Amino acid sequence: MSERLKKLTSELPANLFCRQLPPGLPLASGLSSLDTWLNGGLGWGRISEWGMPHGSDTRKLLLKFLKQQNKNFLWIHATSLEDVYPPAWASYIDLNKAYFIQSDAPIKELKACFLDDYFSIIIIDSPTKLNLGDLAFLSAQNRSLMQHSFLLRPFYLSSKRGNPYAQFRINVFKNSPESFLLKKLRGKGSNSPLALNLNEVPLYECSSSFL
Repeated sequence: MSERLKKLTSELPANLFCRQLPPGLPLASGLSSLDTWLNGGLGWGRISEWGMPHGSDTRKLLLKFLKQQNKNFLWIHATSLEDVYPPAWASYIDLNKAYFIQSDAPIKELKACFLDDYFSIIIIDSPTKLNLGDLAFLSAQNRSLMQHSFLLRPFYLSSKRGNPYAQFRINVFKNSPESFLLKKLRGKGSNSPLALNLNEVPLYECSSSFL
């Protein structure tokens, strides 16, 4: 602690000089069935890992979390994916809080983004270069800055290959033309699959291969 800060803390009443507190509520989607299934929601300071093959529209589920929280977020997507089409997002989320960037090795190439608390939510979409050391760094930064990171995989997750740093590991399937099916490989709450009707998920009528 600097001398200036020490002097300030000694002069101000203790109740007026408080460290910023982490979010008091879980990171929720606003969908009661999903949030209950997630034992209240995702944890701040944690990582969640999602199996979401491209072209299935399942990424649109994340828009529920982004709208509900209304915080600055960074979406890092692989260079192999198409660019984001803003009009498809503007009708549902505040694009002033949205940042998109391409990288296949996000921790190595964009390390500065993980050292600051400007982004409350970071989405890492289909990274090709992300090892256990990178995940350990990401986990430590999430805890320190009370952020949440969504790690999206372009394939379905397997219990044979785990992720010790993930609070939740979830596969999201296009169950039918009318619903998604979520299956939890790791995390608290119900272990039964969860069916979500697509009319609960935003922008389904505006299909996008990116999502």
